[in-house]
Amino acid sequence: MQQKLKMVVTGNDQKEKQKFDIVLSTLLFLYCVALPFEEALASSFGSVLRFLGVLIIGYSVCIYCRYRIRIYTLRFLIPFALWMLLALISVLWSEDISWWIYFVQIYLFQFIFVVFVIAYNQRVNIKFLENGLIIGSILASSILIFFPQVSQLTRDGRRTVVVFGQNLDPNIVACIIMLGLFACLRRIFEYKTKGILSKVLIIYLVIGMLFTGSRGALISFVVGLAVLVFLEMRDRGSRARVLLLIIIVAITAIVAIYYIPEELLMSRFSSENLLGINEYTDGAHNRYTIWFHSLKLFVDSPVIGYGCGNFFSAIEKVYRECASHNMYVLVAVEEGLIGLCTFGIGFLCIFRGLYKRRLYTMFAMFTSICVMAMTLDTITYKYFWVSLMLVLIAMNSSEHQKERDKKLG
Repeated sequence: MQQKLKMVVTGNDQKEKQKFDIVLSTLLFLYCVALPFEEALASSFGSVLRFLGVLIIGYSVCIYCRYRIRIYTLRFLIPFALWMLLALISVLWSEDISWWIYFVQIYLFQFIFVVFVIAYNQRVNIKFLENGLIIGSILASSILIFFPQVSQLTRDGRRTVVVFGQNLDPNIVACIIMLGLFACLRRIFEYKTKGILSKVLIIYLVIGMLFTGSRGALISFVVGLAVLVFLEMRDRGSRARVLLLIIIVAITAIVAIYYIPEELLMSRFSSENLLGINEYTDGAHNRYTIWFHSLKLFVDSPVIGYGCGNFFSAIEKVYRECASHNMYVLVAVEEGLIGLCTFGIGFLCIFRGLYKRRLYTMFAMFTSICVMAMTLDTITYKYFWVSLMLVLIAMNSSEHQKERDKKLG
């Protein structure tokens, strides 16, 4: 009798856990859908994403307190935790405390968000998150492609999404579409779906990404795609899918040349403009000039930097107040070699973990994010933390699958 009662209670607990899974996964799904439109979905009380983030953190805490969860991938966050600690104590040598407060709040909230999701990540349905990214990317791409009346060209020829009167940053939108693209690629290479939908979506989302005019996103995606092809070609069972991917890329290139406005192609993706060399030779304000002046700052304070968030005030001493347009330059100037090394170790650990588990699509996606970080202050944006969360959940799911296979064996 007691044994039967115990079985009933265990069954009820499993059902309750499943209920928590659905709620948490749905909240994360909505978070990913809204990701491209964060700037437009903001009010005096904060953005919708911040509200969802608070809900997700609170819900994850409740779940973790009720069920003791075994965590595999939290150790991959240790280097990032050390970097976060350095950012916090850098208040001691930061010259501009207002900038320190502003950016520490951003980093700390996103780090806590990732930690609490990962604490329960083996119960999160990662396909929910990926579907959310795909849907959000489709919505953003559709606005760019089919509704030019709610999008507009910037001075430098980029097309930006306009929602509720707010102009969304084309680079950020392009990066989020890129995450949706790799979610579609994962369906082909890791989930091994045979339907045509994922293939069509890849073409559609690439066109949408190109419509943003983001040169960095195009370069990053091509590098990530090349890494994916190289890794998958080593597996004979994946070579047919690699060939299919090459065909899809060829079709996409043809459609892009035909469909994307010529002025956008010439102003953003010509050989002269793609790497921004023309901006440098013209002597205009550009990334190369910012990085050159940032090197002077790094030489003056190479170990601990100028403090979290203090890039703006530091660069003003040698050039003018501006963004770094490079995550590695940003970290090097603000946290010095110590911060840059802890960050780099974190990336190396993640790449090693993904490669070891043969999660090649995730490896390629994170490669693209790291390449994009060479032209954007990536760490300040939510898409970076979402990509970090995705790769950690994927690694954890792989560990659980290995354990299940061992038990069945």
